[in-house]
Amino acid sequence: MTLIIRFDAPPTVDERRAAYRYACDSRGLSLTDGARKLGYGYNHVSLVLIGARGSTRARVKLADFIGMPVDELFCDPLPKDTHRPVPDNRRDAYKQACKAKEMSMHAGARHLGSSYNHLMRVLAGDRSSEQLRAKVADFVGMSIDELFCEPVGA
Repeated sequence: MTLIIRFDAPPTVDERRAAYRYACDSRGLSLTDGARKLGYGYNHVSLVLIGARGSTRARVKLADFIGMPVDELFCDPLPKDTHRPVPDNRRDAYKQACKAKEMSMHAGARHLGSSYNHLMRVLAGDRSSEQLRAKVADFVGMSIDELFCEPVGA
């Protein structure tokens, strides 16, 4: 059974939770059983839904279960007071670009004219720097929209 759920704008954390609840209910599963069907515990699924944890694989499995493309389900920035790691896709893309250029992540930040800590905050969405976003996107070989899921200045 494939569910297709659409939102007019990127879903909020509460909307992601509601979509997961709806997907479980429509299959006759409890929230815990839905998580088990995905191969995870319910706490892990909850952390993925709020953006505090989750590999790309976990996000893809959850998005497929809900019936949404992964980039639509996890595109919105989280509130500033939510403590979370840097989003996997942006940090991993930056890390792989550094590895391909045979430099450390700290050296890559210096190459971009930034400190490592500031760069990680921009990648996490905690700071906005249009110039640095553009430099990182170019460094990684992606467009700004692909890397940050939103146009710069929006």
